[in-house]
Amino acid sequence: MQSAFPQSRRSISKSVGVHLTIYLRAEVPPSATREEMRTFARGEFERNKFVYDLGHIRYLISTGKTQFDSMRRYVEQGAS
Repeated sequence: MQSAFPQSRRSISKSVGVHLTIYLRAEVPPSATREEMRTFARGEFERNKFVYDLGHIRYLISTGKTQFDSMRRYVEQGAS
């Protein structure tokens, strides 16, 4: 049986990466968009914090990364 530890680490790593992108990397300028992205990401982590199925966790990490990357690209295009 697989351990949930690697998936937990990936989830935490993704959360930190999202917050670094929003606040520290200057990829998202201070604005309502930044707050919207933060609220969206936080809501997704909160909504799924009681998911324990490893397959579902992998799916959530993968789709969450795709969603966030799409949002970031959209913001970057609008800022250009």
